Amino acid sequence: PVLAPPIIMSALKSIRSIVLASYPELWMYTGFLFIFGALVAIKGGSSPSLHILPYLLWFFPGANLFGMLLNDYFDQSLDGHNPRKTKPKLQPREYVYGIAAALLSYVAIAVIFPDFYAAVLVAVAVAANAAYSIPPLRLKEHPPFDVLGGPASYLSALLAGYVVAGGFGPHPVAAVAG
Repeated sequence: PVLAPPIIMSALKSIRSIVLASYPELWMYTGFLFIFGALVAIKGGSSPSLHILPYLLWFFPGANLFGMLLNDYFDQSLDGHNPRKTKPKLQPREYVYGIAAALLSYVAIAVIFPDFYAAVLVAVAVAANAAYSIPPLRLKEHPPFDVLGGPASYLSALLAGYVVAGGFGPHPVAAVAG
């Protein structure tokens, strides 16, 4: 018995491969940091609204779909020769679809549930991931700058959780900006 038309089955298989290629076992790093930031704001007396939930969802899969797939897209030639890379190898267009879906999902969240400070922090995380992975800057190839990609993403998730949960926005943003 046919469960779905072949085009649907092909799309589902592609989506599954994209999700698996984004290292779902690592989603907790940004997701839990977002939760921790929100808990700090709540402990400080903030009362978050339900608009925290879409941001929470984005910081679990969305941020990781973007960052991991972007990095792997530009590492395809290296990863093809790395025996430790056991994740599914995607077609170039699948990387692009995953990266675009992650960014578009954030744009939808930001339009429906606008939060200026969260937008600034997501922009910092996106820029850090891009600078880490995309030539010609590609910080991952230039020590000591190679260690900046992860902390920028993780700190952005933590601070975004804080501001989206109702923490005071300017102080954390000013602290990051120096």
